[in-house]
Amino acid sequence: MKTATRTIVTTLAGLGLIAGLAACSADAPDKNNTKPSASASASADTKKEEAKDPSNPEEIEKVEGKCENGVATITTNNVDVTVPDCETIKIEASNSIIHIGATTNLTVNGAINDIQGTTVQNATITGSANTLTTDNTPKIDDKGEQNEAKTR
Repeated sequence: MKTATRTIVTTLAGLGLIAGLAACSADAPDKNNTKPSASASASADTKKEEAKDPSNPEEIEKVEGKCENGVATITTNNVDVTVPDCETIKIEASNSIIHIGATTNLTVNGAINDIQGTTVQNATITGSANTLTTDNTPKIDDKGEQNEAKTR
């Protein structure tokens, strides 16, 4: 009886091992027959075209801002935007280069913007790490942190 039990247990263990090895080798890819898929290459090429270096001004998207009913609002991040003369300019965007025309009221709620203006009468800054450079000396209410205002 003991020999029959051992034979059955050994046979079952061997069959389990063979089945396990067969399943593993069936799932393993054949390294010699592997070919890249066309879709993988296409998506890689697309990513290369979309990648832009934000530290390179030539690669930053250039946008024209609009003044409608005396108000211009900038909300797009990571752009180089030009805004014409406008009574009120609101900057909600961050990490952008913003060229503004003459304005009476400038509000900056975004962060890390380089704002180049002609004449600004009043500027309220609630965001942080913004730089405002103007041709005149505006009245500034700075409620943010690490903001800088300069006159050319």
